[in-house]
Amino acid sequence: VGTPGGASIRNASTLARESAFHGQVIWVSGLTAAVWPAWSAFIADYANACRAREPGDRALFIIELQGELDDAPPTSDVCLAIHQWGGTVSRMDMLLLGMQLLRRRRLQPFQRQIAAAVIARVAAWDPAVAERLAAENLPSMMRPEPILRELAAERGWDARIGLTLQTSASLAAWRAGLADTVDGEMTVHPAALTAIDLADRVREIDRRIWCAQIGVVMPFVEEQRRRIIEQHAATLRIPHFSGRANDPPIMEREDLELRHIVHQIAVQHVSLGDETNRRVRRLKQARDRLAHLQPLDAAWFSNDEFRVFSADQ
Repeated sequence: VGTPGGASIRNASTLARESAFHGQVIWVSGLTAAVWPAWSAFIADYANACRAREPGDRALFIIELQGELDDAPPTSDVCLAIHQWGGTVSRMDMLLLGMQLLRRRRLQPFQRQIAAAVIARVAAWDPAVAERLAAENLPSMMRPEPILRELAAERGWDARIGLTLQTSASLAAWRAGLADTVDGEMTVHPAALTAIDLADRVREIDRRIWCAQIGVVMPFVEEQRRRIIEQHAATLRIPHFSGRANDPPIMEREDLELRHIVHQIAVQHVSLGDETNRRVRRLKQARDRLAHLQPLDAAWFSNDEFRVFSADQ
């Protein structure tokens, strides 16, 4: 439409040539099905007009398409790219977010590591879940079902979502925020798990907590084993005979496992001191539990013995 005084027609082409508009970034969200056809036509025209402009002389439109609008994205072109926000968030992203959220919490370094790992695994890709978990104490993080049920209720998720989740890789589940790909693995939203079968819910949440714990606790246990062997090299006995018929003797102290050290304490009456004897048993209990696919209770990370463990890290 022309304007009085001979002003140029206001369309995508004139907008692309407008110098005051160059280098701007415009983020568009909240579009509805009613207005999307007009926006779709405009963005196609604008992309075509940008072909004649240098990259630095273009304004960049970032347009969010959510829900049903994702069914009809514009066609990709030279100056028009389609980016699907799926499989974008990694576990490392969530781990860094967890550490950031916990930075002001009064936690020992190792407790902060385990809390951040649990947040990252349980929350999967959703920062809202991470923020809710980070505000809780460690026992609540390790048993997050009540928190997740609250989130499910807030989002209106109930047993009816089970049909959508029967194929968690489906586009419908992704669009509804019920599932996404995290590091190549299709993952159901943790709050959605509380709206489906109880046994499956508990098993999957426990699996995520176990994954978080094993990635942090097992290196810690091995480091403690190494320190105990170094500190008590003169006391630990070599060669070590476990008493099992098919077990070869251990000829090097560095090869002593926690079970071997516990055997020397319990059967051979080797004493490393009450505190270290207790520490070895606790470390072995933790290792055995994780090896049998069972997550540790929050008490393991907060009792007095753990504080002794972490004090000399």
